[in-house]
Amino acid sequence: KNDVKITTELILSGSVADIPISLKGSLESGKLGELSGCVTLNASLSSVLDDLGKNYGEAAEVLNELVGHGDSIDLEKLGAAYRSGKSRSVQVGLIIKFGNNSCQFALLKGMGENGGFIAGVDLRSDKLSLPKNFLSGIIGDIAIGNLGVYYASKEFKDVAFFGADAFQDVTQFTLETPQITGRNFPKGVKVSAEILVGGVNLLDQLEKIQKAETNTPEKLETQSEQNYAGEAKNVPDKSSTKWIEVKKTIGPLSVRRIGLSYADQKIGIKFDAGLQLSVLTLTLEGLGLTYPITKLPTGVKDIWDNLKFHLDGAAVAFSGGPLTISGGLLKVEDPKYPDRLQLDGFLLVRTEMLTITALGSYADMDGTPSLFVFAALQKELGGPAFFFVTGLSVGFGINRALKLPAINEVHNFPLVKAATDPDYLDKNLDLRNISQKLGDYIYPLRGNFWIAAGVKFNSFGLIDSFAMLTVSFGTQLKVALLGLAKISIPKQLPAGPEVPAIACAELAIKVTFSPSTGILAAEARLTDNSFLFTKDCRLTGGFAFYCWFAGTHEGDFVVTLGGYHAQFDKPLHYPVVPRLRIHWPVSTELSITGEAYFALTPSCLMAGGKLDAVFQSGPIRAWFYARADFLIAWKPFRYDIDVGVRIGVAFRTDLFTLTTELAASLHMWGPPFGGIAHVSWFVISFDIPFGKQEPDEPEKLSWEEFHQSFLPQRKEGGDPLISTIRITSGLINEREVKELGEKRTLRLVNAHALSFTTESVIPSTEIVLNKTDISPKEKTPKQSLGIRPMGKDTLHSELKVSLVRKDSDSQNTWGYDNLDFKSIQKNVPYALWSKDLSCLNAPSAETIKNVPAGLRVSLKTPDPKHALTPIALEKFNYEEFEKPIPWTEVQVPTEIPAPGEKTLMNTIWNNPTVTQKRNAILDALKKSQEIESINLQDLAEHAKEIFQAMPEMACLGEPLKPPKSV
Repeated sequence: KNDVKITTELILSGSVADIPISLKGSLESGKLGELSGCVTLNASLSSVLDDLGKNYGEAAEVLNELVGHGDSIDLEKLGAAYRSGKSRSVQVGLIIKFGNNSCQFALLKGMGENGGFIAGVDLRSDKLSLPKNFLSGIIGDIAIGNLGVYYASKEFKDVAFFGADAFQDVTQFTLETPQITGRNFPKGVKVSAEILVGGVNLLDQLEKIQKAETNTPEKLETQSEQNYAGEAKNVPDKSSTKWIEVKKTIGPLSVRRIGLSYADQKIGIKFDAGLQLSVLTLTLEGLGLTYPITKLPTGVKDIWDNLKFHLDGAAVAFSGGPLTISGGLLKVEDPKYPDRLQLDGFLLVRTEMLTITALGSYADMDGTPSLFVFAALQKELGGPAFFFVTGLSVGFGINRALKLPAINEVHNFPLVKAATDPDYLDKNLDLRNISQKLGDYIYPLRGNFWIAAGVKFNSFGLIDSFAMLTVSFGTQLKVALLGLAKISIPKQLPAGPEVPAIACAELAIKVTFSPSTGILAAEARLTDNSFLFTKDCRLTGGFAFYCWFAGTHEGDFVVTLGGYHAQFDKPLHYPVVPRLRIHWPVSTELSITGEAYFALTPSCLMAGGKLDAVFQSGPIRAWFYARADFLIAWKPFRYDIDVGVRIGVAFRTDLFTLTTELAASLHMWGPPFGGIAHVSWFVISFDIPFGKQEPDEPEKLSWEEFHQSFLPQRKEGGDPLISTIRITSGLINEREVKELGEKRTLRLVNAHALSFTTESVIPSTEIVLNKTDISPKEKTPKQSLGIRPMGKDTLHSELKVSLVRKDSDSQNTWGYDNLDFKSIQKNVPYALWSKDLSCLNAPSAETIKNVPAGLRVSLKTPDPKHALTPIALEKFNYEEFEKPIPWTEVQVPTEIPAPGEKTLMNTIWNNPTVTQKRNAILDALKKSQEIESINLQDLAEHAKEIFQAMPEMACLGEPLKPPKSV
């Protein structure tokens, strides 16, 4: 076939003039893909020069003078390699050995369009240990090993470069292809070295870090903007420094760790150290220097010019008497954004009355500021016994992502820690650690914003709780509630004697609501601080409630406490919840373990648990084991119960082991009721069947039983409420009126924006609009639908929608040329609407996908007949220009004098000639029937006020006051 690739390996091993030669090649689909080999010399340089002298005379003598005595220098191998393809190249290498050291001279020539070459030398030698110094006692011995110097005419990325061990000789030649690691060569000189610190190859570790960063997306910010869904995305480590934990103290000076870095051909060393001066503590983060290894020093001035000093951050703390103040700033470096300025910091103020903690960060994203601030106050503020407030917290983020922690990390989330633990920043005066934690959850993200508010409170002096509401918006909307609730018995009083607690339970809570993904999720998890009786008796477990209201799994839900039944085929989108578990090693001889679970899904209900106790003392071992598992399906009612108990004892010696165990199990199912009891004791084992062994057909429900159990009911009884109609868009107003003693709702709508939906709780196999079938034929799962509880393996459900004119009979229906319609599809429970009548065989929470359940109808927006053509965006551009506006002083208007006797009342209205002409016009209008009647009585009665009122001044737009006499 054309897509089959055939590769043939060719091997040639032999010798020429007693010199071993090995060649290896590969043919890919008949074409040469690779050819490599070497000539094994293993001869001293002096012998080679002697052989050359026989033929070249004076030239050999010159070489003898240059190398001196060559007996200690051996020519080991001469190798060559050729590679085809896009990175077509040829390489030649000569390996020389002197003592326990070897040196390879290599030349690689690119044969492709871009060409280029690499030339250099690779020296492999014994490790050279540096003299002991003050750092040796802190970080270990420092040694320098292999050294390489190369020159590249252009940049080469991931080029297959043969090293000294890659040229195989005839004694080691095999079919296995040598592992040629791709190497990067920048343009110009590249120096490589092996630096061992405490036995760790520093540059090798740094290269792994850089390679890991290279494999991550180049623009984390862009990827975050596209994929930000809350959930959980891992932010890679931004540091290119290899840190070594030291934790050494010398007088007032303490060194927490030392970092060694290698980036951009620069090697560096950094210190995280602190200085204690009485009540003042000064901490320096990343204090160190770097030096380019490509710059060989020629003098003190040259070394000083290339030596660069660095300080990443600093923190200062003052603690004296009842007052503690500490804070600091750290510059965060991101190799992906080397020019970005980002500062992380914290502040702590603590007195006997209150504690204030604050976390913050600022970053400049190419001129766009990104910042967040979170502050918490811990102080008793009062309140009722069930809600006694002991602290408040608030925060916000601008152009910042807020990644929510997993449920098992809620109690370690930096914002929760800062708001609940007064000693969080005091005990962790480590700027870098705090910054790394913040960077994992809160990082720059253009266009995203969030706000958070929390309250810490106590209930009845027993339960300490904290709840924080967060709202993230911008790239997407997500609402979450994070919290902690802790109860300890007896309650530990700050001023009282310490009393050992006999029980403690700390519950982490996480509730998220994401409209974009269509998930409402609530989770709770017992933290590692939970125990019963003693701290050795650990309590674990979790709770989850998930509801999908949109998307692929719309209509599905799950409620679980401690996980699921072992036979339940958990869908991938269901949460993983650990068992409610107690593990108690009572003593070295006795241990007790218990588990419990409960789950509710659209298909079934499940619950169960087990108890296991083991006693071991010397050669005697005894155990007790009990379990119970319940699986119940919905109507028609089916159940499956499995219960078992085992009790045993064993006695072990070096010669033999004596074991006896009594076990009994009970498996029941129904209806009809049936089961099997199994008894096992030592070598005796038997079953006791009871009830009906073959399960009957599932009991079929009647329609009345089915709709009363699974469908919504009307308040007045009768038939169920199967379908609904509601206006989803265009509603302006509605009000209730009474007509003939009955209430009726009148609705005023905007016809252009009108949209309504009709939905049915019963899946539809056909949808008809105005006698026309508009069902989505390709998506209607008719072959998959039935009524499982009623024993119906087929379902025909027709949803009819008719639009009729109010002023016509019901047969005069509208056409739908002016309508837009779309079927509404949902996921329905498999347990209700499946044609599969089996109930408990491989139970799962499946749903039937994309089942038509309704119709959405809207009116088409008419296009205007004389619509404007599209306007180019450039037309909306604007230009700034100066437009001088002359400002003149507004003159105050003078008062208008009274008209005296020359008013409209005394002139036009009382002029006989004008009155005669006015009456003639009115008579003509009456005769033309344009006006039925004209009454001038009101005008005549108020003529004096209307025609003689003085004018009034008012501001533009201000309504005029009506005349007082009108």
